[in-house]
Amino acid sequence: MGLDDIISNNHYPILFIGSGMSKRYLENSPTWLDLLEEYWEKIEQDEPFYSKLHEVEKDVRRDYPNYSGYDIKFECNTRIASFIENKFSDLFFKQKISVDGLDLKTATLEQLSPFKVDLANRFANLKRKKDLDAEEFTLFKNAVQKAKMVITTNYDSLIEESIRENSKQDPRIYIGNSGFFDSSSIGWSEIYKIHGCCSTPSSIVINRKDYDKFNENSVLISAKILSSMIQSPIIFLGYSLEDKNVRKLLKDFSRELPKEDSRKSANRIFVVEYEPMEEKLVETIQNDSLLKITYTHIKTDDYSTLFEKIISIDEGVTPYEVRRFQDVIGKIIVSAGHKKALSSYLISPKNIDDLEHKIDMDAPIVVALGDVKNIYVTPTDIDYLTDYINQKFEILPENALRFIAKAQTRARYPVFYHYNNVNLDQTNLDSVEKKKIRDRIEKYSEGIESILDSINLKKKYMKSCYSDIQSIIALNEKENVTIDLIAKNAQNIPLDELTEFIRERALPSFVQYAKQHNQKHGVEKTALRRLFLIWDIIMYKN
Repeated sequence: MGLDDIISNNHYPILFIGSGMSKRYLENSPTWLDLLEEYWEKIEQDEPFYSKLHEVEKDVRRDYPNYSGYDIKFECNTRIASFIENKFSDLFFKQKISVDGLDLKTATLEQLSPFKVDLANRFANLKRKKDLDAEEFTLFKNAVQKAKMVITTNYDSLIEESIRENSKQDPRIYIGNSGFFDSSSIGWSEIYKIHGCCSTPSSIVINRKDYDKFNENSVLISAKILSSMIQSPIIFLGYSLEDKNVRKLLKDFSRELPKEDSRKSANRIFVVEYEPMEEKLVETIQNDSLLKITYTHIKTDDYSTLFEKIISIDEGVTPYEVRRFQDVIGKIIVSAGHKKALSSYLISPKNIDDLEHKIDMDAPIVVALGDVKNIYVTPTDIDYLTDYINQKFEILPENALRFIAKAQTRARYPVFYHYNNVNLDQTNLDSVEKKKIRDRIEKYSEGIESILDSINLKKKYMKSCYSDIQSIIALNEKENVTIDLIAKNAQNIPLDELTEFIRERALPSFVQYAKQHNQKHGVEKTALRRLFLIWDIIMYKN
């Protein structure tokens, strides 16, 4: 039941993230009521905040006698917000209150709300809590990256900053309703900030007028989510079940979701509520008669376990890579296709950015799409070693391993990086190829000493020990002797120094000799291969 089911179904979820998550990780992140009380103090009203709130509540109950408690609370907050905004603006234009970065002229000519600009400043300056659980927060960042899309009512930039910080990737961000009208929106690795963002003060939704305008287009939000919910579950984080935003969406879902058994409905929608000191994920299936919907309700204070479960979902490529694939393929069709520029390129997650650059440069490309077992580009020695030693890893791992499997048994090649990062049993290599890879790994795993035994050094160097490459080069020996001495002392030399030498000196020499296609430099090439393998064992074996 519940989370375990969506993990076994293995579909990236939609995350709907509310203020509770910001309060968990950001210093002084307020609830809506906290924020209104804070700004009530700024406009210096004689009447206490809760006295005003009580008066407004009486008015709302009179105006809307059939409203539920949730609706009354929401209506009160929007009316108070409208009152505060008007008073705040009056005080700003009378120069009795100031807003950082905003002057009277700019506010007037650009029709900016001083209240919203000040709100934007407040949320833009929120800092991470110094005492936050670093391990849990790392899991949160990883979990957010596994979201097919993120929808949030928060004004702060916690979500997008977390993704950039964790992966160096830029999610596509839509503020307000823009993403629901934008044709470039594909629903993968996108953040929808439906109540606005601190980066765009005018987008902030907080008062009665803002919410009326927002509700006019709320059907688009529901439609976007419902279309994605065909395969992806939605998880509400940082909200209370009393939150009107959550309740309205759930009500919209109940009207549009197909009639199905309650278990299936419960596995589509999850509402996670914070329960202090609850060390387990307490899951129950709830049937809300008012909303006419069934969902899974989770109470917990153990967000680490929750995030670990989300992180365990793996569809092969990340949501970001799915979006990049769709973006790039669309660009190929629109930009390169009509130029007749499609000629040779193989797409993999590691070269998407390079492909987009080639399209922009009008370079000829080909795009190969199909079952990976039918796509195999055979690298040369130079291709393989250049890609591996420079840590580009642009050759698909399975293709790299197949190249190694087909190589002569006695030929030395670095391979541990690819072997450690691929489940050999899940590749399309045949049983003979897999055995050859495992035999090679077993042989190399015997350690560096067995490789060093094949080096024949001059007697005067047999007991010599060096801890830097420059001292070896200063001996002015033949190249193969120099390479063998470096190999013999590789474990004593700092790894960054050894890596630099291999990339800047050893690899170019090997490439030069390999291109000559003769046996003239066979001794040097053998010494270089031996050095590359020793470096690989030191660098990647463990």
